[in-house]
Amino acid sequence: MAGYLVANYDITNEEGYQRYISTVGPTIIAYGGEILVAGPGSEAVEGNPGLVTVVLKFPSKDAIRT
Repeated sequence: MAGYLVANYDITNEEGYQRYISTVGPTIIAYGGEILVAGPGSEAVEGNPGLVTVVLKFPSKDAIRT
């Protein structure tokens, strides 16, 4: 059964974030992950979420923890 990781955050260090983005994608893919949603622009239905939302799909919950 697939496992999903959902993250929501604000960017506080733009330069560091750009370096992170350039390396995290290949790492996710190397562990069997698929990027379903990544980026700013989500619309909040409730609460006060961060600017960026990311949804990743992995083959299993165990694969997320690897």
